[in-house]
Amino acid sequence: MSALRGQPSFGGNKKKPGAKPCSQECVESSSDEQIRSRQPVSEPKTVLGAGRIDPFNAYCAPDQPLMVHEMLDHAISYQWSLFAADDKPGSLLMAKKLVMDTAIRSPLCFHTLVYAGAAHKAFHQSPTVDNSKSAVLRLTSKVEAIKSLRTALHSQATALTDEVIFAMTILAIVGHGEKVTAAEKQEKRTMSAQQDGQFYSSQEYEWRHMKAVIEIVKMKGGLHTIRFPGLAFALASFDIHSSIMFQTKPSFPLFMPSLPVISSWATSQPTSPASQRFPTLVTGFNFLTDLNLPAADELLNVLHVMRDLIVAFDSYQRGDGEAPPIKMIIFARNLNQHELLTLPDLSEELFSPSLAFIDDPAILERHLALAIYELCRLCAFIFQLTVLLPNLHDNVYVTIPYARRIKRCLQSATTDLRLQPDLTYDAFFLWVAVMTAWSVRSTDLYDWFVDFLVRHLSSERTGKEGDIRKYWGLIVKDMLARFLWLDSECEAPCAEIWKDVKALLDPHEHLVFQ
Repeated sequence: MSALRGQPSFGGNKKKPGAKPCSQECVESSSDEQIRSRQPVSEPKTVLGAGRIDPFNAYCAPDQPLMVHEMLDHAISYQWSLFAADDKPGSLLMAKKLVMDTAIRSPLCFHTLVYAGAAHKAFHQSPTVDNSKSAVLRLTSKVEAIKSLRTALHSQATALTDEVIFAMTILAIVGHGEKVTAAEKQEKRTMSAQQDGQFYSSQEYEWRHMKAVIEIVKMKGGLHTIRFPGLAFALASFDIHSSIMFQTKPSFPLFMPSLPVISSWATSQPTSPASQRFPTLVTGFNFLTDLNLPAADELLNVLHVMRDLIVAFDSYQRGDGEAPPIKMIIFARNLNQHELLTLPDLSEELFSPSLAFIDDPAILERHLALAIYELCRLCAFIFQLTVLLPNLHDNVYVTIPYARRIKRCLQSATTDLRLQPDLTYDAFFLWVAVMTAWSVRSTDLYDWFVDFLVRHLSSERTGKEGDIRKYWGLIVKDMLARFLWLDSECEAPCAEIWKDVKALLDPHEHLVFQ
């Protein structure tokens, strides 16, 4: 057994004078006792083969070094168990068993799982751990996986199989796993840590390969034809999140509407304690019904679903018994994100040449509606990036394009369309600017949004229609909480932004954050 290699030969020790001779059985028993005292054997935690991996040497690539088995077990136990339907022991065991069965019969999946498991473990290990041997294993297993993949793709019998799609997906997402190093700190935020978002968002993707995967899945008949555990969910998640990154439409259709899922939760009932903690959440968007835009009504429905997601997530974080499981919250979040992505983008009409005829009341009203709609739609994505999908928040190449579009819409609404004096949208503009400033905190765009807030709140506006000071007598956080807001995630960063705004405001302004 490999576990015994390097152990001292107890049977070869010299006997003390006068000691009674010991049988071979006695020597082996003594040896076993000493080994057990030095190396406690962990209790089996997963399917057969996890504690002493592959005891029957049954994998498709036999006689592998112990390190290979360790990485394979890590992939099965800690990566693909995340994609079980729920956290019930039976569901986790079934997911692990199905992945292990695939590794037993498929060399392609075997090498891919070893590669992915080694990269994943290297990322989550302490930075002080020597991963040089792991790096070599990652490179060799990646080479073997690519060889097997090429062979499978050249065969009509295997080109569209789940195993090929799985291997292509992993090799595309973990594109340079041989270069992975340990994370400097482990993500603590719930939505970031769930589904191992920190690991996957840190990877350098092979985008051309992922496009090929999507085309293969379409040729196969769609996501519903995939039977490999967790793979369809992983592909759907990738499709949705990459669409958010690049502001494109999803490649796959919506699996199912989010409303039936969310409405089944206890937290979504108006009388539930969880729901009653948020009496004003999303009520600030009620003006959408007055825009006379069909798309605005659709957007409001999506925002109401986002409200129930926020309520459920807050309830989960509090440990409430009525809260749905986090995996169900993530599933519904993805559905809701798909619905948000498929709403019409009306920015092209907003910035069309017809804006030159702004004196026409009908055209002016239309463009005002378009500007407000686009600000709501784009800032809903900002909330997704900062709160519900925070792994992408750290990527300025994702947040900056959204912030630039929001900046242009704000300029259009408050300058070109002269909307700023309208008190209907004062709190809305405040929320838009604060949330977008948060999303670009480390960039030059941050200063523009802070300056916008200062101009927006300046006491020079008190001479305009209405008593601004009386309106702004409300606590700032209470106004923000009428839109999309979650204290546990938003309060601290937005309070820091407010400090920067207050530092530039007239000292006589009596505006407090909370």
